[in-house]
Amino acid sequence: GSRPVVLNRDQPDGASLTVVDDDYGTVLARLGDLGAVSAAAIVGPRAYLAGSVDRLRDLAQLQVVDLADPTRPTPIDTIPIPLVETAYLFASSNRLLAAGWARKAGEHRGELESALCILDIGMQASPVVAGCAQATPPPRTPTSWALDPDGQHLYAAGNGLTVLRLELP
Repeated sequence: GSRPVVLNRDQPDGASLTVVDDDYGTVLARLGDLGAVSAAAIVGPRAYLAGSVDRLRDLAQLQVVDLADPTRPTPIDTIPIPLVETAYLFASSNRLLAAGWARKAGEHRGELESALCILDIGMQASPVVAGCAQATPPPRTPTSWALDPDGQHLYAAGNGLTVLRLELP
């Protein structure tokens, strides 16, 4: 069974993940010292946490936490994401989409532009960055985002609807 999970971002030693019982009355477990986390998604028994590690080196990362035993959340993998910052994560059963910002091509310290990275989470313990695209709709511009269940289309609604078809190489 699933359990409610709470992500606390404003902790002095970095974000923490708390698993509570169904009535939100009892803390079952807490995993702390997760660093700067800006976006999170849960797919099945895994939590995916994205954050900026070092903006000067344009380094973001995705942490994977196993929640199969709700009394012992366990970090199982950390992978780099080619973004400066991740604002949102969208999940389907087999894909994770990280929306954020990357440096414009050829500009090491230059201007940022919006970017999307697709991660294959078919092997949930070991996500793989399948591809990234820059100059996409900015993550904060639409009022609502949704990734379809098969991970093939991203819907962005604001002053209209933008549909992005996602293709893995």
